[in-house]
Formats: sequence, C-alpha cells, structure tokens
Amino acid sequence: MEGDLKMLEASGTVSERGDNASIQTENPDIRFLTSIRKTLGAVSSLSSTCSIHRVPTMLRSVNAKAYNPRVISIGPFHRGEKRLQVMEKHKWRYLRDFLGWYPHIDLEVYVRRLRDLEGRARQCYAEPIKLGSRKFVEMMLLDGFFILTLFLKIHFIRWDETSDPIYYTQWMRGAIIYDLILLENQIPFVVLEHLFEVFNQDDQCPSLLQLTYNSLRGYFLETIENSDKFSTLQVKHLLDFVRACHLLTSSIAIPQVGGSNVPGGGSGSGSGTNVTGGGSGSESGSNDAFIQLEELLQFFKELLLNGGIQITRSVTELHEAGVQFKAVKKNLFNDISFENGVLELPVLRVVDSTELVFRNLIAFEQCDKSLPSRILSYALLMDNLINTPKDVGLLIEDEIIENYLGENEAVSHLFNNLCKEVTIDKFHFSEICGKLNAHCKISTLHGQSYRLVLQFYSSFSLSYKLLVLSFLNLETMERL
Repeated sequence: MEGDLKMLEASGTVSERGDNASIQTENPDIRFLTSIRKTLGAVSSLSSTCSIHRVPTMLRSVNAKAYNPRVISIGPFHRGEKRLQVMEKHKWRYLRDFLGWYPHIDLEVYVRRLRDLEGRARQCYAEPIKLGSRKFVEMMLLDGFFILTLFLKIHFIRWDETSDPIYYTQWMRGAIIYDLILLENQIPFVVLEHLFEVFNQDDQCPSLLQLTYNSLRGYFLETIENSDKFSTLQVKHLLDFVRACHLLTSSIAIPQVGGSNVPGGGSGSGSGTNVTGGGSGSESGSNDAFIQLEELLQFFKELLLNGGIQITRSVTELHEAGVQFKAVKKNLFNDISFENGVLELPVLRVVDSTELVFRNLIAFEQCDKSLPSRILSYALLMDNLINTPKDVGLLIEDEIIENYLGENEAVSHLFNNLCKEVTIDKFHFSEICGKLNAHCKISTLHGQSYRLVLQFYSSFSLSYKLLVLSFLNLETMERL
C-alpha cells in the first residue's frame, strides 16, 4: 500500500476503472503538496549571528536616499549596480597598493584566510547571498582591503598625490566614508580583523579599532571620549562601531525604564492641575475649597510617585518652567541627566550628514532586536524637546546644538521626521522625562498656590473675613 502511495504522488494521477476502459484523472492535491514540500526544503534558517540587514520598506519610504550608497558598494546588497561601477577599478588599485606595502606576504595567505571564514561571513547577512564561493571570497578580499588600505592611507598619510582621485578630489573621500557606515553597505568586521592579523604581526600599526576610530573621527565621532576603552568593544561592522563609540560608558548610565508607549509628537501630554471654583461665601463654598486642597495634595503625592511618564515638554515650555540647560562635551547618547533643575545634554553638531547617520543607526537598532534602542531613544527625546525653530534657537543659545544646516527650521524638521515609521519597546529616557514633567507641574503649582489662597479666602462669609482681618491687624500691632 505504501509503495502504491509513493507511485501515486510521483505520477500525480489516479486510475479509475470502469467496465470497459481505464480513465486517468489528475489529483491536484498531490502536485500541490509536492510543490509545497519543495519550497519548504529550499527555505533557509536565519542565523542568530546575522547583523547586516536590508532597510525595511517602511523606513525607506520616509527617505530612501539616506540608505543608498552614492559612490561605492561594500558587501553584496548593492554589488553590481551600474552607478557604482566606477569605484571597482579603485578597489583593485588599492589591493595592488596594499600588496606592494607588504611584499613578503603572498596573496594566497589572505585568500586561504577568507575561504576559511566564508561560512561565518555568510551567516552575518540577514538573507542568503546568491554568490558562488569564488565570487563571495573575491568580494570580501576587494572590499576588505579597500577599507583597510583607505584607513592606513589616512593614518600614515600614504597618499599618491598625483594619481589617487580619492585624495585630490575634495568631495570623494568624505562621500566614501559616509558610504562605509550605511546599514546595507557592510561586510562583517571579522573579515577586517582576519586580514589585519595577517600583516600586522609586528604591531607596526595601531589596533584595528584605533585605526578605524582615527579614520572616522573627523566625520561623525568628533565628540567621542574614552577611546582608551576601544579594546573592550565587540564590533559587528563599521556602523556598529560608530554606534558603540557613542555608547561608551561614561559617568552616567542610561536608566532602563520599561514602557510600551512610543513617545512622540514633541509636545508633552502632562498639564498642570487647574484650581477653579466659585466663591459664594456659603459653608458649601468653604467645603469645596477644602476638598480642592485635599485633591491638590493627592495630586502632588501622585506626581512624586509617578514613574510611568513617557514624554516631556518642548524646550520652550521647559525654559518657561525654569529648567536650565547645560551643554556637556561627553558621549552623545549616554551622558544625559536632569538634577536640581538642570538638564545636561551633550553637544550635537548638526551637519548635512547628520540625518544619514541617525537614520542608519536607527534602522540597525530596528532590525537587530539584540540591541537596546538607545539611539532611537535619544532621537525620540530630541523629537519631544524640539517642536519649532524657536526650540532649536534656544538650544543653540545654550550651546547644545551647533547648526551647520543654516535655518533653524531645517533642524526642527530633521528631528520631527527622524522617528517616523519606527517602533520602540523601551524608552531609555523615560525616567528623565518623568523628572522634567514633575518639575513643570511643580512650577505650575507655584503660580496656582497664590490663586488657591485667594480662592480659599474668598469662600468665607463676610463675618469670617472681618475676623481674619482683625486677627491679622492685632498680630501686626503686637509686632510693632
């Protein structure tokens, strides 16, 4: 019977015998099941080590240009695109330059290293790479040595000033550096590490992490401190290196406060309690005043105990509430605090490439769920603080933002659009936002307390008012 079923599945037909003839009829389910099994067999499992992703469509829809390389392709995702082919000859030229620097090491040594690394490198990508083994190894060889040679030329100033357009074309080097930190334009950092280990056996160069830092510092790592801690970093690729540098632990840790709500919009949701009511002079009016006072005390108690506040007010509103802003030149995304009415924020230099860097860092966090959303949390905090160009102007006055975009409106537009189409499961500045909102509410109560006393006084009858005034006059005369 089992053999008959196998034959049946293979043929996809069923034989029905009548009295005089055999009629062959097709069973559509058999072919359908065979197709499904074939498709299932071709499905590959995602590796737990994958860290290089394509940017989700919903993020691309906001600003696709921020994720596309402009000059050079690194890795497989943009490999072969016609507009990027000009740089392929420069990859070969840089490989030739590198081998000329270290003639005692044969090319075969590097190729063997990369062949041994191929399987591990493929697992770093979030989708199967449809390149044969030789093409994949060639890609790692060319892209890896291009990056290393570029970094070595920057560090040791080994430029051929007459024939290297990356040196004498003013815009090209910067464009290449920015292409190197795009999420879709990566090769695993382990590829660079293995190539670096082969030729740096005598330690003539700084560490690979220090070499990388020195090469990228002038572009988007200007304010990074604690570079002595590079040896502790576990880096997946160059974009991950940029992220890790900004998150190097400093004196203040980001509070880990959970929450399912996404802060957004920029304007705070909390508002001061309005104390209202009529002063009829009756006993009921007096009772109402006492009830309002009791409610006010309960509100104040809840205010101090509230740990679930997710968003904060704008810079303008915080200024009006007496919050002082202080610029600190520390690591961008870690050193944020609010104590004693002073909000400390790191200096942020806003240039043409700021949006590109932020969008790729955020996309990386959105795709890799092993990463806490710290960059996104910072962007959301800034989105809350900045609602209008006026907010930007105040941050510039406080020396927190350095605006190289021109109009303040461009900066506010940047932050108000940076967090569109994102999701977050943990906002790391929730505690700070809670403190800011509490400060605003308390400052509101200072103004309300005077109105409350007046209202409380107005609720008494005329005889009570005269009695109070008489008491106050007697107290004044006794002090005289």
